[in-house]
Amino acid sequence: MNAYLAMAALALAAAVWLARPWLARALPATLRRRRANVDAYRTRLGEIEAECRFGAIDAETAATLCDEAAARLLHEAAAETDRGFGDGRRRFGVALTVALLPIAVAGGWYATNGSWRVQRQIAAGPPTAAEQTAQVRAAVDQIAAHLQQQPGDAQGWALLGVGRMNLDDAAGAAAAFHRANVLSGQTEPDWLVAEGEALALAHGHDLSGAPAALFSKASAIAPDNPRVLWYAGLVALQAGDRASARARWQRLAQQDMPADVRKALEAQIRRIGGTPSLPVSTGSPAPARLEVQVVLAPDLRQAVPDGATLFVFAQAPDGPPMPLAARRLPAHDFPLQVTLDDSNAPMGGRGLASVNRYRITARISTNGQALPGHGDLEGSVIVDRAQAQQPVKVVIDRRLS
Repeated sequence: MNAYLAMAALALAAAVWLARPWLARALPATLRRRRANVDAYRTRLGEIEAECRFGAIDAETAATLCDEAAARLLHEAAAETDRGFGDGRRRFGVALTVALLPIAVAGGWYATNGSWRVQRQIAAGPPTAAEQTAQVRAAVDQIAAHLQQQPGDAQGWALLGVGRMNLDDAAGAAAAFHRANVLSGQTEPDWLVAEGEALALAHGHDLSGAPAALFSKASAIAPDNPRVLWYAGLVALQAGDRASARARWQRLAQQDMPADVRKALEAQIRRIGGTPSLPVSTGSPAPARLEVQVVLAPDLRQAVPDGATLFVFAQAPDGPPMPLAARRLPAHDFPLQVTLDDSNAPMGGRGLASVNRYRITARISTNGQALPGHGDLEGSVIVDRAQAQQPVKVVIDRRLS
């Protein structure tokens, strides 16, 4: 408490120091006005004398004007006495307000948001597992409510599947990913793998049957997808085909991946009698940033409502749907130059350098939501790592239904 009182005293001293111009001006300001009136009186007397000397006015008129100037000076002097007293009181009130306002604001903030709240948060500690689960469940409920309004949103169903997997609801996740795959025409390899994974978890880690068929479809679309290669190896190993499992995992080992993931993969390859392969150089460094030019098709310019939001993001075409980097901007003044880098990454530990190909999407949202909605305008392009070294042009040329 002594420390708080000392800080309050220092704050009061600082505020008074800042308010010193108001405190110092009350009496000197009155004196300055009186001095100015006297100077004006003397100047007027000089003017009257000059006019009389050059014959502009006669002596009688000059005397009358001198008397009027003297009377005006006396009147101003009397008024300044009263006004100075009033101004002094007003200025003192202003100075006192300025001095006390910072303390009042600081005290109010401290009472509502300050140290006591921080102490409660520290005492409470980090969120518990139950609190984290409640947060995920709230997010899942929000996505489910969105899908009730827009049941044709394939990406929304995929996000719902991710949320249900985080809640250990494998059956519910499989159903959500199945809906996403139906709506997308089974063209998203990562969603196919996610559905197969969820089905396998829901049936005691059995990869045969429907999960194996889903992994096979994903492999036909994206044979180098890391998750496809991993689960294809597991399917082969579960079927007793170690040679096929080794071949798929050795192919996977040639790709870039985090050191801990590589260590676990190499241990699996050695466990089934294989030798891990060295990663293959891509021949070009991974870009730390993407320069994107966003262009709006001329026939869609009238379709952009006032206050619309532009989302520009990069994803791995063969990876999870979550973006590697994303920006949110006002949707106007096209064409736009947008820079994406790892500072825009919404997921910790996964950035632009983690993949070799990019799907760059620009979407104009009419409701300000990141999830695609009916009537949104969108365009996208897929580029590899070498092409991403140069500016990438994305044309918004279609309306979402």
